[in-house]
Amino acid sequence: TTDYPKVFPPIKEKVNQSEPIPAKVLIEPSKEMVFDVKMNMATFTMVNVLKSQKNYQQALLVLSKLEEKGADVKRIKQARTELKKLLIEQD
Repeated sequence: TTDYPKVFPPIKEKVNQSEPIPAKVLIEPSKEMVFDVKMNMATFTMVNVLKSQKNYQQALLVLSKLEEKGADVKRIKQARTELKKLLIEQD
């Protein structure tokens, strides 16, 4: 004989039908969300990820951290200009 695990049928739970269940619940983060980036997390890759997610303010904060780290000033300036332009277009 083989000792395969037994498969039991799924348990059917009793659902209370008195309250409707919403199809979708949207939860949006606060506009004043605290965004704390550690120095070792501040990279141009992080800036690009935030930019692709349209988190332009957070990307600008990461650029500030990169500036503190002494990263490529020309690249920071270019990214900051682009992000500010995207912020204006977003409004």
